[in-house]
Amino acid sequence: MVFIKRHVKLILVLIAVLGCSTWHIVKRENDYFTHLNRITTKFIREMNKEYGLSCSGIGGSLAGNIKEVSMNFFCYEKKSIEEARKLEIDCVERLCEMINSNKKIRPHLEEFPFPKGRVGILISFCKEGAKYFPPEESISLVMSSREKLFYMVVFNDFRPDQTVLEEPYSEAYEKVKGSR
Repeated sequence: MVFIKRHVKLILVLIAVLGCSTWHIVKRENDYFTHLNRITTKFIREMNKEYGLSCSGIGGSLAGNIKEVSMNFFCYEKKSIEEARKLEIDCVERLCEMINSNKKIRPHLEEFPFPKGRVGILISFCKEGAKYFPPEESISLVMSSREKLFYMVVFNDFRPDQTVLEEPYSEAYEKVKGSR
């Protein structure tokens, strides 16, 4: 108790300094979370309006700066591999475009321009209630990860999920948009 009484000014100064520096760190991190949140919110609205997609999750590697951004969606329509490919490419391209065109978020990106390989989009094609369509009627999900697209079927019983096709992003892009 005597120590505290003698050093009360020093303790108060330390508390004030630590409090201000902690607030500055939190404020700085919140800035890029705020910018990213604005981008992803706008993206979700666009994908819902244009394709009827419903967002089910957002994540990524965001500690310190933005290394990866990932988003999960439900699509309540049956899709072939070709239709799923086009939808996936359109989504990845649009999200990258939105990230790269936002000047406020650029200082917080791991690299600029933010490459498509750092964007992960997973789209599940299922009925309301997340029950998948039979594999002979529709692909169950498509996802982009690290410059590749994966197409899978999910069985509504206890059989394991099955990857039916894996292709480099560049090949999928060419099939949808033509050569760059």
